[in-house]
Amino acid sequence: MRRTRMMCTLGPASSSEEQIEALILAGMSVARINFSHGDQETHRAVIHRVRSVAAHLGKAVGVLQDLQGPKIRTRRMLGEGILLEAGHQTRMTTEDLLGTPERFGTQYLGLPKDVKPGDLILLDDGKIGLRCLESDGAREVLCEVVFGGILKSNKGINLPSGGLSIPSLTEKDIQDVHFGAEMGVDAVALSFVRSAEDVRLLRRELAQSKVRPLVFAKIEKPQAMNCLEEIIEESDGIMVARGDLGVELPLEQVPIAQKKIVSLCSAQGKTVVVATQMLESMISCARPTRAEASDVANAVLDGADMLMLSAETASGDYPVEAVKTMDRIIREVENSDLMPYWHTQAKLWAHSNQQHQNAASLAGTHAAQELQAKAIAIFTGSGHTAKLVSAYRPKAPIIAYVPSLNEQRRLLFTWGIESEIVKYPPDFETLLTHVNRNLQTRWGVEAGETVVLLTKVPLKPAQRTNTVHLHTVTQISD
Repeated sequence: MRRTRMMCTLGPASSSEEQIEALILAGMSVARINFSHGDQETHRAVIHRVRSVAAHLGKAVGVLQDLQGPKIRTRRMLGEGILLEAGHQTRMTTEDLLGTPERFGTQYLGLPKDVKPGDLILLDDGKIGLRCLESDGAREVLCEVVFGGILKSNKGINLPSGGLSIPSLTEKDIQDVHFGAEMGVDAVALSFVRSAEDVRLLRRELAQSKVRPLVFAKIEKPQAMNCLEEIIEESDGIMVARGDLGVELPLEQVPIAQKKIVSLCSAQGKTVVVATQMLESMISCARPTRAEASDVANAVLDGADMLMLSAETASGDYPVEAVKTMDRIIREVENSDLMPYWHTQAKLWAHSNQQHQNAASLAGTHAAQELQAKAIAIFTGSGHTAKLVSAYRPKAPIIAYVPSLNEQRRLLFTWGIESEIVKYPPDFETLLTHVNRNLQTRWGVEAGETVVLLTKVPLKPAQRTNTVHLHTVTQISD
């Protein structure tokens, strides 16, 4: 049983029913739909395909909608691209013109207002760097090329110093959010988050819909690192988006930032996803580099709930092989003596309205550790208790019994939780009988072995988890 989840980006290489089925069977827990590319009708078809294939296989698969955010780009360039030479000057303009080495356009009309002399402007994922010399504040920015290269059309622009006045949630994003709600996506990822207010803005937009997907904040701006704990508190989960983060932060700071984010999320019991270039070489090679294998392993050891594949599955030559490779690496790490199972998370107690659930979750996990229980079974209406137990990283498998497919899919974003759909039993004895049978027939627990059961008494949907029951599994009667 693999504990760490895998999210796969769907794209041209992986959007057919056959490829989606192969990815699910290889270990994909969540499908990522990247709204930076394609249109809503294309995304509608892909989401329908994921739901259809998952239902055919009898498996739950989550869907995450990744919003484009305020991605600012250059305009068209002359020919195959223009050469920007170090030490030379160039001008960036808001005019829609064909770019030359002397003058080229930006699609972001607010750039002259947002930059000031001395600011570094990075182009094409940091491959080219410009230094702002002066700006007229309206149409044009004079720059010196710090490190040059060939600049092609429609390449990204990053401002490490911040200062962008464009909101994190754009008009396109708002339209896509309502489309995602209509499609019933399980989670929404907000790009280029700079503060907790950005997350609150997305939640206010989602409040207009009947569905409430999980909200993930993507950490890819240096400003977000300055208010990280508040962003984590406001979000359901965090994505360590190492692509843009690695452009705007000095490269040597990215590993430390990643470990800090994972650690803080673990302390608050929030889902954390490590993303970008996990197995980058497998876009074109059938095997990853040793460094990539170590990168995957270290993310698991650090405590990530989920690892994400981007171009490896979206457009690579070996999408299914990439998933299988990541699956093997994760399993090897989780089965090793180095895997840090069972650790307490004191900060979970900071939320006073959850103290009963926290106490039951900690007590149940501690009991499972002391008794070497074969499983922790949890009856939960929302899945919240199962997430609290997961935060303590028990070695015993976590089996959550939930009332619907929606809760089952949402739990796919959290480390180590297996789940089944079960209606609320009328009483505790009926519940115990079901758990006793199910753990033996489905999960391989044998008669005489100990399991820990977390539930609520009385068994009412509004009641929070308040009971830890130690159960010795009895032989199923014919």
